[in-house]
Amino acid sequence: MQIHHAIRVLVLILTANAASANEKTWVILNNDYKGSIFLDFQSDKPCLTRPLLEEWGVKSTVLDKLHWDTRACLSADSANAFALQFWYRPDANLLTLLFSPGGV
Repeated sequence: MQIHHAIRVLVLILTANAASANEKTWVILNNDYKGSIFLDFQSDKPCLTRPLLEEWGVKSTVLDKLHWDTRACLSADSANAFALQFWYRPDANLLTLLFSPGGV
């Protein structure tokens, strides 16, 4: 019986982890709510793609100066060079982004 109980607990844990991976992330950019999306994260860092940043209103003159990694995500060096800051709260599925003035 203990084996069945352990299997049930394991299945519940795996199901909970799979469900949380499919949750939408709420996004705020420069104090402006942008909606909730399914966003890819690697090591607690969001994958911000050019089309996504364009949709959120980041100016094309800024986007043209940014660099992207092999997954088409904004590179950490580019984010730092343009003073992009972000805070991610996994418990709330909330991503807050702050671009320097004039970037959006």
